[in-house]
Amino acid sequence: MEKYVHQWRLVIELLSPMQIGIGSLGMVEKTGMYIPGRVMWGALTSTLVRQQISKPEYKHFKKVGESLGPHEKFLSSFFPSFDNGKSEWLPVFEGNSRSWVKYICEKKEFDLQNKRSEEEMQAILISGQSGNATDPERMATFDKSLHETDMISPLTRKGEKLIPVCFTGTMQLPEKLNIPEGKQIDINGEILKSVFNQCRLGGGRKRGWGIVRLISIKNESILDETLNTRKYPYGNVLLTSATHPVEEKVPILNGRAFLATYRQYCKNKGQGRSFTSAQLCWETGTLIHA
Repeated sequence: MEKYVHQWRLVIELLSPMQIGIGSLGMVEKTGMYIPGRVMWGALTSTLVRQQISKPEYKHFKKVGESLGPHEKFLSSFFPSFDNGKSEWLPVFEGNSRSWVKYICEKKEFDLQNKRSEEEMQAILISGQSGNATDPERMATFDKSLHETDMISPLTRKGEKLIPVCFTGTMQLPEKLNIPEGKQIDINGEILKSVFNQCRLGGGRKRGWGIVRLISIKNESILDETLNTRKYPYGNVLLTSATHPVEEKVPILNGRAFLATYRQYCKNKGQGRSFTSAQLCWETGTLIHA
């Protein structure tokens, strides 16, 4: 990371369905209901390089990604909002199931009077589409690959009105990024607006999924010590807003562990066709002692 870091608070609006892959259940490809910081880090890296370099190579993507810093530390998750970023909804484990609680962004406090079950949030956000897996080299479908893909809808219903689905989150970014050939990229509000008005997030980007636009950006003067936990209003408790490796020695109050693995770039296989090794992690929404 560069020496000087700015904290940016962003609100993005979803303009097309978005798929944040969290694995399959039978023939159904499931989607998450929030955007992990890793997804935002990948979109930021990819779009910045393609905007600034006419013939990008692997070394350019690698250098910019490293200069942005570890996504676990410098980029928060982005959570759904139904009022253009005034509030957001975060998952929390309280018992055997996960529910969602409302967080007032300006006051930086939870509204525990407003909760939604997992099923309610799915009904608000999730739609589905059937299709076949395709081989990009043959431009043909694979046999016996019919499946359904769950997606986050860009619109949801509030009474008789349709309202846009937005996502809010925070990034801590350097003032400048150094890339090969001695070139630098200045990171400012205009650059970020250009990035998020051009990038696509999640899976199915070639199908037109994951189109977003930036509707609000704020350069905050005070850096958060951590972007991946929130102070929860129950004693000395933190709510995790990102995945935490199980091997970290933190006292867990309530949560659920899973094997996390991610798609990544591979020189031989291409973008998104290789996987990281699995790591046992606590899910977002786990409650831990502060």
